[in-house]
Amino acid sequence: PYLAIDSTFLTGKFKGQLAIACAVDGHNSMFPVALGIFDLETNENWMWFMQQLKDAIGTPRGLAICTDVGKGIDSAVHEVFPNAEHRECMK
Repeated sequence: PYLAIDSTFLTGKFKGQLAIACAVDGHNSMFPVALGIFDLETNENWMWFMQQLKDAIGTPRGLAICTDVGKGIDSAVHEVFPNAEHRECMK
């Protein structure tokens, strides 16, 4: 299984970060697996998001996770999904 995980700024009435984990299905189409909202990209908030994700999907064998190099996301992936293949995309 492959997951792409990232977040973006909420700039409307409500401020903060919208985090999303997306997967790729057998037809090479992406679909959302989990969404989360938090105030800032911190290690604590990413730990919360990753733990919620793990509670939802477990730890499937062969899991590959792709993230950016944002604050806290790297250590959260390694702590919550220690056996996952973790790759970082470059801008």
